[in-house]
Order: sequence, then structure tokens, then C-alpha cells
Amino acid sequence: MDDSLQAVLDRLRSKSEILTERYEAILEAKKVADERILALEKENEQQRGEIEQLKQQVEYLQIARSISVDRETAERNRAFLSDLLRDIDKSISQLSD
Repeated sequence: MDDSLQAVLDRLRSKSEILTERYEAILEAKKVADERILALEKENEQQRGEIEQLKQQVEYLQIARSISVDRETAERNRAFLSDLLRDIDKSISQLSD
């Protein structure tokens, strides 16, 4: 009876050691996975910030593009302003006389 009890205890000890080793391996794998998750969450947050900045830049570029004028319009505006300045100069010279 003692031999069979000892054999059972030996098997239990052996199985408990195996379970302990597996538990430690799983615990280590979980630790590595948790660290990886934290790193990925940090990277994700950085990418979200970058995406927000890029969205803002796109919005600014769209606004700038919508208010920019083409060359023909710019030339017309310059000519109009030049005419206005000439008229102002004429008016000033007439007031001075």
C-alpha cells in the first residue's frame, strides 16, 4: 500500500510540476502580450494624432485652393487696382491745383 501511495504522490508531484511550468510559461507569454498591447496602443494613439494633423492640413489646403485665384483673375484684379490708383492720383492732383 505504501508503494502505491508513494507512486500516486510521485505522479501528482510530477503533474503539478508540469502544470507549474506551463502556468509560468503562459504567465510569461501573457506578460509579453500585455507589453505588446501597450506598445501597439501607444503607436495607435500616435497615428491617430498624425491622422488628425493630416486631416487638418487637407482642410487647410482645400480652403486655400478654393480661395486661390487663377492667373487671369489676378491680372484683371491688378489692372483694376492700377486704374483705381490712377484715378486717386488724378483726384489728388486736381485737389492740389
